[in-house]
Amino acid sequence: MAWNNRGNSLDDLERYEDAIAAYDKAIDIDPDYANAWNNRGNSLDDLERYEDAIASYDKAIDIDPDNGFAWNGRGNSLRKLERYEDAITAYDKAIDIDPDNGFAWNGRGNSLRKLERYEDAIAAYDKAIDIDPDFAFAWNNRGVSLENLERNDAALKSYEKAVEADPDLITAVNNFNRLRNKLN
Repeated sequence: MAWNNRGNSLDDLERYEDAIAAYDKAIDIDPDYANAWNNRGNSLDDLERYEDAIASYDKAIDIDPDNGFAWNGRGNSLRKLERYEDAITAYDKAIDIDPDNGFAWNGRGNSLRKLERYEDAIAAYDKAIDIDPDFAFAWNNRGVSLENLERNDAALKSYEKAVEADPDLITAVNNFNRLRNKLN
């Protein structure tokens, strides 16, 4: 649908309010257009309007319960609200729908890490990395969990993999340099 596509273009330009207005027009035309509801949720999440984003994701899920993107987005917004158990439930649903959703595995790991369930977080990051061996964020997040467990040599290797996958991921570069200096 044209309005949904317009919203996607505006979202790409980081014009989130304009994107939401375009998604709203798409929804006015077809209130059961799950992708427009999902995309609306993404723009709301970008604006840090997490409760509103969750409501949009919920509408997308009501229309299409197997919309893995909406479940993943819901998990992201819940995690940002520090509702980690609820986020894990949403990520699990996204993973049930698509076991190869590396973003859901990474988000699940982030929520587990916040709950200080580091071994479980590492297992989730490992799944994300199995899906995409160049998933720099997952490598970096894995390193953080390993460092929390004081497994510094393994953490350093994870940070190194993150930097190899994306030399512009500043967080990974900083983590690698900080830990390398600490260990030397």
